[in-house]
Amino acid sequence: MSQKNPQHNRFSLREQFTKIRNAGVLPFDTAPRTSGLRFMNLSSLVAASFVLFFGVPLAIISGQYSILILAIPVSFLFFSVIIYNFLNKFIVAVWIWQFTFCISTFVFGLLEREVIDATHMIPFLVAAPAFVLWKADYRSHTLPACILMAVITYVGMEISAMLNLLPALPLKEYYWYFRPATLATIYSLNVMVFWKLLKEMDVVFAKLAKAIQDEKRAKGQVERYAEQMQLYATLITHEIKTPLSALKSIAVAFQSTVNSEEKSNYMTRADACVNHLQAVVDNAQLLAKLNSGESPLLANDAFSIRALISELVSFYSYEAQKHRVTMVYNCDEGTPPYIEGDPQSIKQVVTNLISNAIKFSRKDTTIVVRVSSTIENCSITVEDQGKGIAPSALNRIFDRFYTTPDGNNRGVGIGLYVSSMLANLMKGSLNVESIVGSGSKFTLSIPLLGKKSTSTENRNWQGYRILIVEDAVFLAEITAELLEKYGFTTRLALSGEDAIKQAIQFEPHLILLDFSLPDMDGIGVINKLQHHPLLESIPVFILTGQRMDNLDWLYVRSCGKVVGYIHKPFGRSGIDQVLNYLESTM
Repeated sequence: MSQKNPQHNRFSLREQFTKIRNAGVLPFDTAPRTSGLRFMNLSSLVAASFVLFFGVPLAIISGQYSILILAIPVSFLFFSVIIYNFLNKFIVAVWIWQFTFCISTFVFGLLEREVIDATHMIPFLVAAPAFVLWKADYRSHTLPACILMAVITYVGMEISAMLNLLPALPLKEYYWYFRPATLATIYSLNVMVFWKLLKEMDVVFAKLAKAIQDEKRAKGQVERYAEQMQLYATLITHEIKTPLSALKSIAVAFQSTVNSEEKSNYMTRADACVNHLQAVVDNAQLLAKLNSGESPLLANDAFSIRALISELVSFYSYEAQKHRVTMVYNCDEGTPPYIEGDPQSIKQVVTNLISNAIKFSRKDTTIVVRVSSTIENCSITVEDQGKGIAPSALNRIFDRFYTTPDGNNRGVGIGLYVSSMLANLMKGSLNVESIVGSGSKFTLSIPLLGKKSTSTENRNWQGYRILIVEDAVFLAEITAELLEKYGFTTRLALSGEDAIKQAIQFEPHLILLDFSLPDMDGIGVINKLQHHPLLESIPVFILTGQRMDNLDWLYVRSCGKVVGYIHKPFGRSGIDQVLNYLESTM
């Protein structure tokens, strides 16, 4: 005959208790609902057990079998709460659970009022539903109803006792038994509520402590950010003031000289100052855009990557010479002459890389700028022979406002951050290699979205008319000179109204339109062109000093025949866009 293992029996009992405790709990339930279900199951089990274990003996000892008649259905109702939870009928279980506690408190409290004050159950009747329903989806109507039920129970007990509507049972001679039994039931349930309250308070205090820590952390971050912004404001003021002062000196010197070679030299210096200012402003604009959570809208234009980088190297050659640094430009033969992408973003990244290379290069060294390509990517590498970057700083070199801790702060700490963000937006990458004492190499790699193997430079564009609408006369004249070198016939308009008149007389094949004019904006000019029968079909390129994302570009493209966007000042990349557009229309 097999013997039963007592260890197995204890394990089974514990397992059954766990099942009852977790009745209705699902694996994906939230913590508040799980806690509420377990509390309801345990309180129902405790109440049913006390009613049976104390009620039946009380009825037999005292001979008051009315207690037995009430105890059995009340116990059944409490067990039915657990059953309904097993069936995942939570709301039904809640109603039965609260109703059973209220009705049993009311009836037993009146019948046994000679030996116990049942109003001690009121804290449980009010607090328990709050714990069970506090974060339930239907608490808005169920919880007030449960609390109202508890209030009605208390008021009903007081009125019934005063009017003696339900006579008390003669239980004084069994006080020694009834008193401990009923107190054990009532205080066990209240202890459960108190224990639940302590647990909830622990959770609340933990959340409060975490909130305080988060607030302190956020405050520290805000303070650090404020310090960074203050430093940034100071440094960027210096970055802007230096070239502006240089421009002022150049202008004075330019006016006082008659030598054409000296004038050309001054113009080169002024161009370098303007390029530096443009880079500072572009970085600041993009930083503000990124800080606001907006992503710049990138262009997808055909342009000459060779010419773009060559132009940048030429621009910065004078600045490099001032630092006794030589700039070398190499372009691999396999690099396609024309690719598709956002020339302004590429220009901004490479400008930051070249500017940094000049700043941190040692005297009598060389900076090599190289363009190369594979089947899938185009890479622009800027390599200097400076002092290099310490390994500890390499991981943070692309962080916002980060500058290397070398005691010689020569930047505002946003150039590389902005460059890295632009590289990511172009679905490319910006990487750095550096050896302390030997120099650094930054590589911008961008995917080849498309490439053109033929050039439009040798085509004769005589007979093609371009109207340039620009209120800054010197910019309009420079743009006209660049275009006339390719055979275009140009005409200038200095305002929106003048643009309409000139367009009617000149009948251009293409219009280059400044977006900010003294009498109307670009949208106004485009609308007038669109509603004029002789002008509505003329394609328009927008000229602007802002990034494309700072305009409502989708709206602009929907107005008239806007075919593209060219960033000022108009240069080689702008010419490429014009030539490629005209080539595509042939």
